[in-house]
Amino acid sequence: MKKYRQGKFRNQFERVVFERVRETLEWCMRFASTDYPYSVKGEVYHNVQTIDFHGELSVTDTFSDPQSREIDALVELEQPKRIRLLISAKESAYRQNLEHLGDYEGLLNALRSNANGWIYWALMVSRRGFQSGCEETAKRGDMALVPPITGDTGWINVITEEEVLDRVSDALKVIVLGESWRRDANSYSTGEIYNAVFVATREPSGMPGTTRIRKGSGCEIAMKDFIGDALREPRNRFSIPISRGRTYVPLFDAPTVQSVSKEGATTSAPVASVIVSTASGMSFFKVRTETGRELIADGQRALYMQPCGRTSRKLIRVDGLKAGTRILCAGEDGKESRLEVVTSVEKIGRDGPTNGCT
Repeated sequence: MKKYRQGKFRNQFERVVFERVRETLEWCMRFASTDYPYSVKGEVYHNVQTIDFHGELSVTDTFSDPQSREIDALVELEQPKRIRLLISAKESAYRQNLEHLGDYEGLLNALRSNANGWIYWALMVSRRGFQSGCEETAKRGDMALVPPITGDTGWINVITEEEVLDRVSDALKVIVLGESWRRDANSYSTGEIYNAVFVATREPSGMPGTTRIRKGSGCEIAMKDFIGDALREPRNRFSIPISRGRTYVPLFDAPTVQSVSKEGATTSAPVASVIVSTASGMSFFKVRTETGRELIADGQRALYMQPCGRTSRKLIRVDGLKAGTRILCAGEDGKESRLEVVTSVEKIGRDGPTNGCT
């Protein structure tokens, strides 16, 4: 592997993200070294300049932020394909905006226009999440977002470092062990990488096993039976542990399902992977606060609370919240934080195992 010049970390968040990426890539290489369909070989670098690993960009390329040319972490794979994953790790007082993603989209386009045999993707990591509208830019540029907080949860502006790092690990496992062998430059702008990472790292919201889907042949089948049939195929035997007690299974012998497009046309597409979690490993709670705000969240998600009479904060899991607890919430603009009292915590039941497909 090459040895690039590496700059200094700008903050502690960059450092811990880099360390988690390096640990996860090492885990992936060990996992793939025994009986996996392909080998994984790669290296991770931090704070490297694009000129060092790619060469001079066009003089006409401009970015609003000069640091766009310095990559916080670079994953460079030699096997199974020559892939460079550019990672942006941002910890700030606000959610990342379109300007930052636009810079990275422009950078990716510049690198891809003279790729020299490399495939370029990006993983955008932000402690505070992303502003509305970033999703379309990410899909268009095939950039994965971590964490992709979904639903009406923008007022929960505190995302724990542990949670973010777990999702970074999930994203890297999906990209390296599930997507790297099946994607190439033809997948640019399709959003395939964005979608795969989104499903693995979002707030868990899979489908009950009784949900019925339509197979490529046109017949309907229960989700649990569809997944059971897929997992019985010998080539689909590799179970990869990811966060929150879930299992990611890439489907090397991929079944097909039918769907209806926006135009009303019926199309068939292969299912690339499944994510399985037991009901006992995933529970949801509806949390309401004194101002009427409401959140439905995975019970394992952590929030900051402040005990009465104290100024210090500490983490508490959602499944440990009780009425009367003061939790830290964000203002409507996503920047200003304030304490609000929890008025009710309601567990939302779910029967049977929960599954998801990508």
